[in-house]
Amino acid sequence: GAQAARGGAIALLGDGIVFDVRKARFDACEAREIGGAVYASGAQSARIDDARFYQCSAGNSGGALYVSDVRSARISAQFAQCSADTSGGALSFVDVREPTVLDAHFDRCSASDRGGALHILNAAQLRVDNVTIYLCSTGGGGGGGMLLDNVHSTAL
Repeated sequence: GAQAARGGAIALLGDGIVFDVRKARFDACEAREIGGAVYASGAQSARIDDARFYQCSAGNSGGALYVSDVRSARISAQFAQCSADTSGGALSFVDVREPTVLDAHFDRCSASDRGGALHILNAAQLRVDNVTIYLCSTGGGGGGGMLLDNVHSTAL
């Protein structure tokens, strides 16, 4: 496992960059702040296909993955036993205009406050399709599986 303040394995900061990861595996990655395995901010788009995140953790949000300030993001992955001390035990989207989560599985992910598997804050259009959430939990802030905050349009 890898460790950093943001993005335990990968940290991507950039305006207009296209971020694309396929068939990757992240085991026991850790971030002291956000994005246990991956932190992506400011990209034009972020896409992760056929990835596996196992026992990744973050001291704040996005136990495995934290994506912010991105026009569109598409995530298709398996998350197992990922955790965050605040929100988004596996995945946090913050200020992502069009987040999509499809063909994803969340197994025993947790957050101390909200969004045991997913926390989505400030999105115009969210699409979630073929997603399984199994035994995910929070410490009491709500959304043991998923917490949507200021999401304007949702297709589940």
